[in-house]
Amino acid sequence: MKIYTPYHDKKHCFKETIDGTLEVEVRGNLFPASICGKGKAFCAMMRMILATIYVIFFGGYFDVIIVD
Repeated sequence: MKIYTPYHDKKHCFKETIDGTLEVEVRGNLFPASICGKGKAFCAMMRMILATIYVIFFGGYFDVIIVD
C-alpha cells in the first residue's frame, strides 16, 4: 500500500509509515504551508491539489483514492 501526502513528519506519525509497512511519498510540498503566516487553509488545499495532480499523472493504477 502506498500513501501520497503533501506532509509527513517522521517524529509524529504511525510507526508503520516509518518501518516500511506503509510506503509514504511526499508530493505537493513545493507550495508553502502558509504565506507570511496567513492562508494556511488555502495553502493546504493547494498542496493537496498538487499531490492529486501527481497521483493522476504519475501515480499508476489504484483501487481506491481518498482526497481529504
